Amino acid sequence: MTIQFVNTLIMVKDIEVSKKFYEQTIGIPVVQDYGACVIFEGHLALHGAREFRRLIGAPEGGTDEPQGSLNMDVYFETDDLAGTYERLCQAGVRLIHGIETQAWGQPVFRFYDPDGHVVEIGAPL
Repeated sequence: MTIQFVNTLIMVKDIEVSKKFYEQTIGIPVVQDYGACVIFEGHLALHGAREFRRLIGAPEGGTDEPQGSLNMDVYFETDDLAGTYERLCQAGVRLIHGIETQAWGQPVFRFYDPDGHVVEIGAPL
């Protein structure tokens, strides 16, 4: 039996707000939309926090607040880093920092999604 990676799933407060952010603001195409769960091209999936907590039998506490924390990073790459940076700044993303070259030589910028998850976009290595 072979096990294969399929998606990284992050919890979000409002699935429609987050779907719009990733699809329209960032520009990641939706592959499948199941209402409470949305899967994007590149194996990113969003799930409504309230619905997910029900699925696993957990208490609903905390589902009405943004779900992000500083313990993960949703990472993308683009060949047009400067253009993407300008477009997202004009769209009003909550910027963490502008384009900076990391210690390993890669230019990246970071911002928050609607739930406060850290999103990073970098130039390909």
